[in-house]
Amino acid sequence: MKKKRRDKKYTPRIARIPITKLRDDIALIIHTSIVRLAAGPDLDAYDNLAENINLVGIALEGKPAFSREFALIAGGARAMNQIGELVTAGHTPKPHHIAPIRVAVNTIDAVLGRLDVETLYVAELAAHAAMRQGYEDAKKAIPATNSQ
Repeated sequence: MKKKRRDKKYTPRIARIPITKLRDDIALIIHTSIVRLAAGPDLDAYDNLAENINLVGIALEGKPAFSREFALIAGGARAMNQIGELVTAGHTPKPHHIAPIRVAVNTIDAVLGRLDVETLYVAELAAHAAMRQGYEDAKKAIPATNSQ
C-alpha cells in the first residue's frame, strides 16, 4: 500500500512567545472576577475587574481600528462605576447590572488576540502609575492626625 501524498500547503505558525502570558493573565483575571462578582459582593473581584477593564481601555484609547470595542468596554466601565456602591455596601449585583460588564469582558477577550503585547505592557504600566497617583492624591486629601 502506498502512502497518500500530502497536497496541503505548509503554512508556518507564529511561535508563542512566553511574554504573551500577559494576555492569558488578563483573560483569566477578568473571567474569574466576573463570575465571582456575579456570585456575590466581592471587593477583590471588583478591584481586579476594574483594573483590567481600565488597562485594556488605556491600550485601546485613541486607536480608530478599535473604536467600537472601546465604546463597549467604556460602557462596561460605566456599569462598574454604578455597581461600586452596591459591592461596597455588601449587596450582590443583579443580572441587569452584570450584563454590560459581561459585554465588556467578552469584548476584551476578543480584542486581546489583536493587540500587540507591547501596547498592553505600556498600558499596564500606565494603569499602575495612575493608580499610584490616585493613592497619593487620596493621601494628600486626608488630613494628617497628630499623635501628640
